[in-house]
Amino acid sequence: MDNSGFRPNWFKKEKCYNSILNGLDTYDSMHVLFDGDKNDVPSYIVPEAVDNVECFHGGSDARSYAFVLEYIKKNFSNHDVIYIVEDDYLHLPAWAKVLREAAEHQYTEYWTLYDHPDKYYRDPVLAKIFVSYNYHWRTAKSTTNTVAFKYQTLMKHWDLHVKFCDFDNGMTWDHAKFLELQEKYGAEVSSPIPGCSTHCDGRVLAPNVDWEHFNKKV
Repeated sequence: MDNSGFRPNWFKKEKCYNSILNGLDTYDSMHVLFDGDKNDVPSYIVPEAVDNVECFHGGSDARSYAFVLEYIKKNFSNHDVIYIVEDDYLHLPAWAKVLREAAEHQYTEYWTLYDHPDKYYRDPVLAKIFVSYNYHWRTAKSTTNTVAFKYQTLMKHWDLHVKFCDFDNGMTWDHAKFLELQEKYGAEVSSPIPGCSTHCDGRVLAPNVDWEHFNKKV
């Protein structure tokens, strides 16, 4: 989906990328999957600073996401926690530690660091609230494809992740996917309150964080 008309005036993909890279712990790995030619990889993506830069030709949201799924399937294993991040999400410095807490507690099968504002102003629903070492979390009906999970969770739910890659329309229907994941498998998604990341779309910035002020520091 093209969000270019709704970008905050401070938005830069380089800032989003750096916010992810800067928050990594020493035992984390980062894999950059770039939909396009090697010569078009942005200069701020330095191959020596990450574990792998993989170029491919998807051409649509659906085919890109399908490639990401297959890459995960081939390159990771049961003990890994995977975090898929789209290129327009800005992260607070402690994001990796926050995500690790979610994975350790395992209250839900999927975790997002993005506290989507429509949880509060569009058809609010009851949510489960729980606490990890340092954060409160709430469940949500769905989230975007910037989401984390354990490798074995992806394998268990593989059919639905593939099902909602709509190659005809070029879209991945994330909302419908998470609804069906809960209906079929009882799999839930949760996010910290307040969020530790935001989608850089001016209409749906995560609440209670001054993202413009933080962006200046990245």
